[in-house]
Amino acid sequence: MKHGWELERTWVGEEILKAHKDLEHRSDIEEESMDLEVFNYANRSFSLNPSESIAEETLKNAKEIGFSDKQISKCLGLTEAQTRELRLKKNIHPWVKQIDTLAAEYPSVTNYLYVTYNGQEHDINFDEHGMMVLGCGPYHIGSSVEFDWCAVSSIRTLRQLGKKTVVVNCNPETVSTDFDECDKLYFEELSLERILDIYHQEACGGCIISVGGQIPNNLAVPLYKNGVKIMGTSPLQIDRAEDRSIFSAVLDELKVAQAPWKAVNTLNEALEFAKSVGYPCLLRPSYVLSGSAMNVVFSEDEMKKFLEEATRVSQEHPVVLTKFIEGAREVEMDAVGKDGRVKDATRKIAKAFAISGPFNVQFLVKGNNVLVIECNLRASRSFPFVSKTLGVDFIDVATKVMIGENVDEKPLPTLEHPIIPADYVAIKVACFGEGIHTAFLKAMLSTGFKIPQKGILIGIQQSFRPRFLGVAEQLHNEGFKLFATEATSDWLNANNVPATPVAWPSQEGQNPSLSSIRKLIRDGSIDLVINLPNNNTKFVHDNYVIRRTAVDSGIALLTNFQVTKLFAEAVKKSRSVDAKSLFHYRQHSAGKTV
Repeated sequence: MKHGWELERTWVGEEILKAHKDLEHRSDIEEESMDLEVFNYANRSFSLNPSESIAEETLKNAKEIGFSDKQISKCLGLTEAQTRELRLKKNIHPWVKQIDTLAAEYPSVTNYLYVTYNGQEHDINFDEHGMMVLGCGPYHIGSSVEFDWCAVSSIRTLRQLGKKTVVVNCNPETVSTDFDECDKLYFEELSLERILDIYHQEACGGCIISVGGQIPNNLAVPLYKNGVKIMGTSPLQIDRAEDRSIFSAVLDELKVAQAPWKAVNTLNEALEFAKSVGYPCLLRPSYVLSGSAMNVVFSEDEMKKFLEEATRVSQEHPVVLTKFIEGAREVEMDAVGKDGRVKDATRKIAKAFAISGPFNVQFLVKGNNVLVIECNLRASRSFPFVSKTLGVDFIDVATKVMIGENVDEKPLPTLEHPIIPADYVAIKVACFGEGIHTAFLKAMLSTGFKIPQKGILIGIQQSFRPRFLGVAEQLHNEGFKLFATEATSDWLNANNVPATPVAWPSQEGQNPSLSSIRKLIRDGSIDLVINLPNNNTKFVHDNYVIRRTAVDSGIALLTNFQVTKLFAEAVKKSRSVDAKSLFHYRQHSAGKTV
């Protein structure tokens, strides 16, 4: 349902579910209209205006069968905060219950808890007033156990310091939902309503939100406005850093270099900015998870498409456009600020936002130019890796800073004196070779990759052409027959690199002189596909079909320019590879030393 209701689970007196079933049999009602009809039926069931007083029993029934304050507020025409206030005035609050870990075979007494409105008493006492730690919630694409490591490390530090801990999380995959790790574990959603209920019931001494990723970080200001004591960096500073337009304005004031940018609210503003700085541009909404709806825009058509997507993801905040610097490296810095004291650009940012706790700054580096992309006033996904690499638990330090404990700064790494352990080795699986090209080919072959023997299909977006020409020349000089989509083929032939044109999958049969890509892949004429995705709306599906056909046919597929470039160089310099023992490399190294 459009309003977030689950009709099978929710209803006051079964009327909404009945209405929904009745409406299902009416073919004259569109699905969207049916949602609206049911929603209006719920409004009539509550039968009140914002100025009227809802019956306590009605509100209690709504909570018992699963309506959230936010859902009820839609029916009442109130804000979520007003609905919460109304509920508390009527003394309607959830009960805390223990999760039965013994399937009712024996009485179960645990610190594994949940809340419900279907109860008459609490199962536990609330006399510990522990420190609340918010976990990461459900995993999202691009993130995994990294935030869970941060939460668990923070919990362990608090317990080592003698602090009681109250953890809220709802992901059964995580270690933080192991009730042996904390004093009280609430297996509950990370929503404002639920966290406020638990926080005030437990009378917590504070709440740590900066070790669970973006979900708890987005709750900083709402929690703060509801009287929750946020440990570490002020929620108001977090809000300033999350608002990309404010953050960029602060960087300008600090004279910290960044790419040209503008906060836009309309398509015309976006197109004018892109025209002034030139394509490509990076389009980013604010307050989103793991770079959702973040895209590199190469044309006006793409701008229209991706701007619409970004506004769907983040409707309440403007979208920020930034000039995209091609060929730059992304560099991340993880740090712990104490009262805002660190160095250089990071130091200026930490001081401006009065950071006390973990934070992460992302830079673009091209040549001698260092540009700031963004700053997250929370732990990032790379905190566990930095901590293990340097041998210093950054979350342990950050937790102590956030709760005001003394920190011994002498053994900690600084920008002036970084720590690199003597026994640190930066590899997971060793691929040895006389040079990078031999090692690269061995690594590729170990994954089942096969060096092509017949033909290579090339499909690249226009922005890659200047850099790709040298790669295409190398592949041709090594004797590979090149196939390419029509426009790419014309460009290659115009630059003296012979290439046979082929038809896009959607255009097969329209031109009899152009062969079918899918047929060439399936009959073995093409045994390597280089597909550097084109975001142009006209060819998105075609590129997908090409990649899908390659995978289904067991044909090697390259979708990254740097990997493609290294492959072309490796084929030229190390066409044949051999296997040598580890003893050979040790002996070779010893000979060099002597």
